[in-house]
Amino acid sequence: MKKLLYAISCCLFITCGVAHAQDQKNEFSVTAGGGSLRGDNDSVAAAPVFTVAYTRGLTDRIAVEGSIDGYYVKQPGLSRRDDFLDVQVAGLFHFAPMTASKRVIPYLTAGVGRVSTDATEIPAETITRLGGGIKYYPSENHNVGLRVEVRDEITRRGGQGYPVSGDRINIISIRAGVTFRF
Repeated sequence: MKKLLYAISCCLFITCGVAHAQDQKNEFSVTAGGGSLRGDNDSVAAAPVFTVAYTRGLTDRIAVEGSIDGYYVKQPGLSRRDDFLDVQVAGLFHFAPMTASKRVIPYLTAGVGRVSTDATEIPAETITRLGGGIKYYPSENHNVGLRVEVRDEITRRGGQGYPVSGDRINIISIRAGVTFRF
């Protein structure tokens, strides 16, 4: 899975070419990080998370984003981690124009999607995203920047085998990576 994400990232970076930042309303981001899975009275720490996202600016400050997100959770009594994959669509509000360069661009995000540990056999559950972050592009001549985001993703237990108690599950994470404007 990591090799596929890396290959997709490389292809998009190479094929998109160089353009001026003011003309760019599209972004492709690859981020990774860690977090915790929280239930009613307990939590499981250090769940690795990753995101591959495409963002399209609708105005200078409002954008829509589609993403594939995943996280891994250590299951008690097993020597491996269980993987969860979700697909989400979200809105982003940028507090500065998203085409700005040489300045921090803070933003808020909210969205919804579906998550499953095995979409072929286990029905997916709804997942809701709430979060915020920053983007930074070093200059108008560079279309590669940094992205850091903090998220709280909320879902229900359903048929998923989460190792925490309760019906409501929170996946709280911080992730960082690269974003590419085109």
